Amino acid sequence: MAYSILAYIHSSKPKGISATYALDQMRSIYKVDIESKKDKIQFSKTVTLKKDQKTILKTLGL
Repeated sequence: MAYSILAYIHSSKPKGISATYALDQMRSIYKVDIESKKDKIQFSKTVTLKKDQKTILKTLGL
């Protein structure tokens, strides 16, 4: 994902976002998927995003 963000920022040059800053901010985002095949339960959780992280994702259209 980091390479995709870097390539997108490099090619589209969104206003106000540098690749280094975006990658640094996005570093702490993660998603956890848990599945119990025995009980057939699936659960997914994404950590709460910070304001700058939300702005970067919105600017990149993600």
